[in-house]
This record gives sequence, C-alpha cells and structure tokens, in this order.
Amino acid sequence: MTDSIRKGRTAVIYARVSTKGQADTGTSIETQLKVCRKWCEHEGVEVIGEFHDDGVSGTTTDRDAFSSMFGAIISKKPFYLVVYDSDRLTREGPGELENLKAILEKLRVETIYAGMGGLSANSTAAKVMDTYKSASDSLFVPLQKKKSQESVDRLITEGKHVSRSAGFVFEEDIPLMPKGRVLLEDRVREKKDPDGTVVRTVTKATVIASEKDFFALVDRGASIEVIAEMWGLGRHCLTEAVKGKSRCVREKCPIPDRYPEYVRRLKAAKESGVYDPVFEPYRKTVRARASKERAQCRAKATERRADGNKGSESLGKAVGDDGKKGVVQ
Repeated sequence: MTDSIRKGRTAVIYARVSTKGQADTGTSIETQLKVCRKWCEHEGVEVIGEFHDDGVSGTTTDRDAFSSMFGAIISKKPFYLVVYDSDRLTREGPGELENLKAILEKLRVETIYAGMGGLSANSTAAKVMDTYKSASDSLFVPLQKKKSQESVDRLITEGKHVSRSAGFVFEEDIPLMPKGRVLLEDRVREKKDPDGTVVRTVTKATVIASEKDFFALVDRGASIEVIAEMWGLGRHCLTEAVKGKSRCVREKCPIPDRYPEYVRRLKAAKESGVYDPVFEPYRKTVRARASKERAQCRAKATERRADGNKGSESLGKAVGDDGKKGVVQ
C-alpha cells in the first residue's frame, strides 16, 4: 500500500466478470465487491457508488456499468476508484490500460487494486504486475475470444439467445426477438464463495409495455424522458427500444424504428397545445436532474480549464447546452 492512501476520502467501486467460470473460481461479483468494500472500510474511505458488469468481456469498453462508473467519477469526484485488479477494468492489452490510467489521472482519481493487497495502480509493484498481465492478455485473450466466438456461433445455430436480457421491450417486438432476450420474471442465482458464504444475485425481469400505450402518452404531450420516469426506466433504455436498437450480439432482431413517428407525434402534441397536468411531477423530476447534471458538468469543465485542459470547454458546452434536449418544458 502506498503513502498516497488518504484517510477519510471517498471512493467508487467497480467489479466485472465475463464468464460463469470466473464466478465459480472465486472472483464472483459479490467476492470482488466484498474485497473492495473491506479495503474501503479498513482505510476509512466512504463508498459513494458501486457498479458491476456481469457477463461482459473486458475486451470491450462498451459496458453499461463501466460507462455509468465513469459518469459517477465525473459528477461525484471521488478520490479513489477501487477494483479487484486491473483485469476488471480492461483486458484489451497494455495500450488500453494505460489510456484508462491516463484518463483517471486527469480526473484526479487514484486507482486501487483491492485484490492485490490495496496496491495503488501508480505503485511500482502494480505497474510491474500490470505489464506482465497485459502481455499475457495480448497472447491468450485472442485465443479465448476465438473459442467464445465459436461457442456463440454454435448457440445461434441452435436458435438459442446469447445476449443479455433486455431491460425494456415493446410487447409487439417480443416475437421478433430470440428466445431468452425477454426475462419474464426475476432470475435468482445462488452460489458459494470460497469462504462458504452464499451469494445471491438477482437479475430483474424485463419491463414490457405496448406500443399503443407509449404513443397514447406521447399524443398527450409526454416525452421519452417523462415516460421513462413514469415507468421507472432509464431514459437511454427506453430510447433504444423506441429506436429499435436490440443490442443483440449476433442474432438478427428486425425491430422497427419508431423514433421518427415519436418525434412527429410529440411535435404535433406541442403545436396543438396539449397539456396534461398528470405529467407535471415527472417533468419536474426530469428538469431537476438535467439541471443538476448541467451544473456538475459546467463546474467540472471550469475546473479543467483552470488546469489547462483545452478540451474541457467543448465538453462543458456539449453536455451543458444540450441538457434540455428532448425534455418537455
């Protein structure tokens, strides 16, 4: 552990597993979180956010929780990012790992490897380990990816689903999706950690609504943001469903793009002066969140400009000025 460890600070925790095999060999999500929490507790560090990707490869940065983790780092400004080891961040090789480290350093976040005794990623020992592991990944990850791809191709040939379950779908689209894409009820899994602790994980059931119900709300003046708030969904989750983005890995999902019709009907509702007061509480929540996000981004951009980061001003403008996009006023 380095001398840079600072007592009483804040941290964001991130965990990831790509296969069931990892979970069975002792590096389950819960095991990683437990080790990271233990380090934070021992060092007197307050945990202000936990994020984990379950069943997602480290050879890509297109990970939902990974993106959310970076969003939390930008908005909440923690002192530490605590992970089990460097493989949880990426397995794309030494170049990508160094890029991530550089980004985190610019954000003034110190990365801690809790599974390696609490080593700082900036320490000499951690750098040596990272170099060795990245070199190993460069050799073995391509072979693993090839085997995984062969397995995926086989499952697709058998008509089985190989992607993560959807968070939201229109019921009209279900027949167009592979079996397994829609989770009709919460899925509960239990396993034992090496210490005998039973770990219970729950994957929430897919939220299902009809296209008719969606457009009925749009015709009454509700935007995607408002409807997502009403249905307890993330804005991006609903937006992707409306745009027909299935996020299937390899399967063909011919889901229609409803976004142009959504834009046309929402515009027509606005021009006709339609106003339904039942949406106002949801609109206020959406506006408050957008206002908070704009303020945080502007504050961060100002801080970065003071540090001489030329790209910060454009970041603040893009995020700040577009924060109202799609929000019904």
